[in-house]
Amino acid sequence: MRTFKIDIASSLPYLLELLSIKDSGMEKISMSPEGKKDRLIEIMKQIILKGSEIRPLVMAIEDLHWVDKSTEDALKYFLESIPGVKILLIFTYRPEFVHTWGRKSYHNQLTLNRLSNRESLVMVKKPAWN
Repeated sequence: MRTFKIDIASSLPYLLELLSIKDSGMEKISMSPEGKKDRLIEIMKQIILKGSEIRPLVMAIEDLHWVDKSTEDALKYFLESIPGVKILLIFTYRPEFVHTWGRKSYHNQLTLNRLSNRESLVMVKKPAWN
């Protein structure tokens, strides 16, 4: 965390709590659950943005169609911070999922056609890259 120039003492309890580590130190922090969530999102954003200053990052988030409202809100908040930074975000989701960032200039969407039953069996038996 020193590499990212983030205050370890004030950030570590939030990260330990996220990882379900006992004795994370969160019990000593008097803050609303919403405040704790907002602080954690801010810490994660800072780590990711600082990491992209060191080297370009590629982040993949799969099955976005199953994401809860809170996580979707956090992703929207994060997406507002990435224009001009060296981060490639890849999201996978089912066609029925509707997101709100499609109008961003830095957004591009690729739609993949479904595999037929025959094609999917071929993929299981023999990968296409062989």
